Amino acid sequence: MTTETHAIIMTQGEDLVTELRKNLRSGNLMTSLTEEAISRIVIRNVKYVRIADPRETDHRDRVSIWVEATISF
Repeated sequence: MTTETHAIIMTQGEDLVTELRKNLRSGNLMTSLTEEAISRIVIRNVKYVRIADPRETDHRDRVSIWVEATISF
């Protein structure tokens, strides 16, 4: 089992697995996680880091935050 920690921007109304999948598909994650393994991940820890600057996101109308997520797969 592999354990990794990632910094991810979470947008209001979206979940961590969806954000991981979007970042994986867009190439924004340096990871050994694959599309097949994403259905088997275990979320070990999620820690709030800070509110995301609107310039860091594509969502100007919703609040986004940076989180640090530790996952195993």
